[in-house]
Amino acid sequence: MKSNTARDESRGGTDFLWAALRASLIGTFAAVLLALIFSAAALAMTDPDKLVGVFGYAALFLGAALTGIVSVKLDSGRSLLAALVGGVGYVLILWLISLFFRAAAENAVSPLIMALMYAGCTAVSMLGGLMGRGKKRKIGVSKNNPTDIVRKQLGRL
Repeated sequence: MKSNTARDESRGGTDFLWAALRASLIGTFAAVLLALIFSAAALAMTDPDKLVGVFGYAALFLGAALTGIVSVKLDSGRSLLAALVGGVGYVLILWLISLFFRAAAENAVSPLIMALMYAGCTAVSMLGGLMGRGKKRKIGVSKNNPTDIVRKQLGRL
């Protein structure tokens, strides 16, 4: 027998996890794509080494912000927990990717700086989640205010 649960109903505790996982993957893809675009922009400059670090950090944090925004938009409850879990997932995915490139690194970053960057990405993801929530509408502001509808109907009688 099929369940008649509506699409908008919550599936328990898995809604925000599913939203966070998808948002982490989307944010990681966006960060990689931005890194490629910024690398091409840096190569077009006369001194590419000048802004490569800035472009790398910009791609990293823009991907984290997008992760927070998307996780809150995908979560039906619009909970910030989805943005937090999405940010942690984003950091874990980037950490796993970075394991393959550590041997080729000439100037290794200290573990403290790396931990601070990962914490910063999680914080930026939470800020992105706050931006993605949007404003809550008040009942008196919308066009479908029940009081205004009744006033219009009574005025026409």
